[in-house]
Amino acid sequence: MLTRSVLAVLLVLFCSAQLGCATADSQVAGLPSPKSATPTMPVASATPRPTDTIEAPTHTPEPSDTPSPSPTVIPSLSPTRLPSKTPTPLGPLVAVDPGHGGQDLGARHFDASGHMDFNEAQVNLDLALRLRDLLVQRGYRVLLTRDGDYQLHEDGEDVNGDGHHEYVVDENQARIDVINASDAELLLAIHQNASAILLIDPCNDAKRRRLAAA
Repeated sequence: MLTRSVLAVLLVLFCSAQLGCATADSQVAGLPSPKSATPTMPVASATPRPTDTIEAPTHTPEPSDTPSPSPTVIPSLSPTRLPSKTPTPLGPLVAVDPGHGGQDLGARHFDASGHMDFNEAQVNLDLALRLRDLLVQRGYRVLLTRDGDYQLHEDGEDVNGDGHHEYVVDENQARIDVINASDAELLLAIHQNASAILLIDPCNDAKRRRLAAA
């Protein structure tokens, strides 16, 4: 009896073991086993050898005889001629002669103490310079026979060629020559002969009388 019971138990245990193994095998059947799986080695595909390419010789065209185009000539710009300015006509030339000067003082003025405070040569020159500026502003050209206190001719020079020297005569001739050479259109001689005090140089008194009588 005991032997049959043991055999029955063993049979039951054996069946259970078989049933467990079958269940485990069914669960594991879907998964690859790392031990049983045979690794797949990649098969190297045969790389095709490149075929030898035979290059056809390129044909380089030879230059033709067609002439190359000539460079375009850019016309030079000619300068524009500006209209010429119309010359401004020159104004009339006026000769102004400040009387006396140099050794010839002309009329002289004395103060109460008997001292000469000015003379005619100075007054004539001052007026001539003022007149020159006014005429120039109005478009006239001006020639001054003198612009300072000096004489035109050299001492002892016989300007008029009469054979002897006289200061007043030869000085006047020297001024006349300058005026004639300038082609002046108008002559203005400035003197102060109406001065209240007019003293005549005794040295020239005889010469003045000869001039007045001539």
